[in-house]
Amino acid sequence: MESEHNLDEASKKQLLLHVAGATVRHKHPFESMASYRNDSDCDAQFIKKWVVPVYLGGVSTKEETLAAYKSLFPQLTHEILLKMLGEFGWRQRIAGAYFAAISKHQEVEDIIGTHLLKSEVCYAGTGYCLALASFETATAQKYLIRYLEYYLQRVDLDFDQSSALGALAFLDPLLGSSHLSELRPAYDVWQAQRPHRGKAENVIVNFRELMARIAVIREAVGLRLA
Repeated sequence: MESEHNLDEASKKQLLLHVAGATVRHKHPFESMASYRNDSDCDAQFIKKWVVPVYLGGVSTKEETLAAYKSLFPQLTHEILLKMLGEFGWRQRIAGAYFAAISKHQEVEDIIGTHLLKSEVCYAGTGYCLALASFETATAQKYLIRYLEYYLQRVDLDFDQSSALGALAFLDPLLGSSHLSELRPAYDVWQAQRPHRGKAENVIVNFRELMARIAVIREAVGLRLA
């Protein structure tokens, strides 16, 4: 195997992108949208404290995961949240998305919506969808609709179409809309070519279960949101 020292700069860049989660790079109509980026990388101590326990625990309601959230939430600030979301790495971004979802930190709505549309790194998309659903706004819903309108036509891409559909289904009754009925036929066509992805009715139920877990975590950390 070729050592890192023998890799040219282009190869090193590709390796770093892959490690960060940019495993599938694709052309899309959202190229002109500016992704939020940090001026400097998160240091190892920050990642160990804020990122590792959250991306490993996810939105589990197990005792150890709840304990991690209880410890971290009193220290969470807007700047810390931006630092997680501004990294080009799926672990940092999904941790930031989980924190945003639990806290309903709507100030990062456009950052998360842009991250979802551009789909720059793998694995983080479900976190983005959970955050957008948690915000319960028409703006968050528009990001999900734009995502589904485009990515359901990309049958070559197996990204976060299922999570986005679940989030849209979650928001429809809250916002008095019926966008799910408009986009579900396109999802069914996409899913028929991706049989390992759940049927619409199943992904909707699964997403609601994740949102229920977020509500449990929110209660566990003592958040009282309107």
